[in-house]
Amino acid sequence: MLRSEIQAELEIAFTTAELSQEAILESIDSFLAQDDDWQPTEEYLREYAEEHPQQSPPGAKQLTSAAPYEVAAWREAWRGNYDEASSAAQRAAAALNHPTMNPYRAWWLPLAASWSVIADGPEAGRTVALSREADLATRRLPWRPPLNALSDDRRPSRDDALALRAGKATHPKARSLSWLRRSRPYTRM
Repeated sequence: MLRSEIQAELEIAFTTAELSQEAILESIDSFLAQDDDWQPTEEYLREYAEEHPQQSPPGAKQLTSAAPYEVAAWREAWRGNYDEASSAAQRAAAALNHPTMNPYRAWWLPLAASWSVIADGPEAGRTVALSREADLATRRLPWRPPLNALSDDRRPSRDDALALRAGKATHPKARSLSWLRRSRPYTRM
């Protein structure tokens, strides 16, 4: 959200934009001269700023507290530390505990589950718990990522997850992610 003073300036700009070219030029001249014609505008700007104090939108505190975990999650994923990436993504999701953050939280839970599959395998306790939590988090959303969309015979196995981690993916789904390990321009951030 913009500071109140800037929001007031924008209100003046939108109003001025509807004026004729001649009136706009007169307004600019009045501003530059800071003459008596400009003073009501200055008063309006002060009143607007006083009447419209800046307020953070709902969930802003949660977004702020989740940000360091989000950065850590992506950093660790790029480094190939999927265990740490999953843990950081879990912490980011936990920090997004305001109702307005539910859709964003539903973004982080499947990421945590996906990184857990790579780190621990699809049957690991953490992976199963995260997959369930991600599924529950997305059920009430108008959009829903395809969680557990693959049939059992098409899902990457624990061996595929370990192979991906080692850079030797064999499963078609796992191989499609192997480019990530080969194409990273940076190994350390």
